[in-house]
Amino acid sequence: AVVSTQSTGILCFLCIALWRGLAMEMGDIDPYGADFKYSVIDPFSTINPELWVLALKNIFIAPYTIYKSLFAMGAGNANAIFMGITSFICWLLWIVLLIAEVSVEGSYAVAWTFYIAFATCITITRHTTRMRYNMNGNPAEDFFCALFLYPCTMAQIEAAQTAKGVESLMKEPENEATIYPNKAAEAQDTRF
Repeated sequence: AVVSTQSTGILCFLCIALWRGLAMEMGDIDPYGADFKYSVIDPFSTINPELWVLALKNIFIAPYTIYKSLFAMGAGNANAIFMGITSFICWLLWIVLLIAEVSVEGSYAVAWTFYIAFATCITITRHTTRMRYNMNGNPAEDFFCALFLYPCTMAQIEAAQTAKGVESLMKEPENEATIYPNKAAEAQDTRF
């Protein structure tokens, strides 16, 4: 069961990576557009203490980071408070119900339902961040990042609030003219 769960998680990321690669190849996504400076797996693959601190603290204060990020992006104080409180309640109930499994059989199922609701709050925040800074991506990518690596996803969101948190995915060549999205088929189809 553990192997199939790991395989499912890897398959989710592979499908989204394949979709993104094909979308860039076909010109539907601008590869030179803004993207998160830090990858979701950077806390595991780089030696960057600042990024480690961001990821570790978001294990415990992710709901506060959701509130702070949404408020900073102009989502409105009421919306930011609502998402912060909702995510905190879902996060807290997830932990409490997992601990309650010791004495209340079956509470783990409800706990994981609250975790999915918590991941959905992170998904909304990451989607809002991408829309605010015109970043490439899609809601499925946001959801799977939040579901599997929520502290790292929150570190991405928190870093995006500063100027150093957003950068171009690729450096644009100086001598090459690029037009995105790719409308080459429509432009060549003027005969019809």
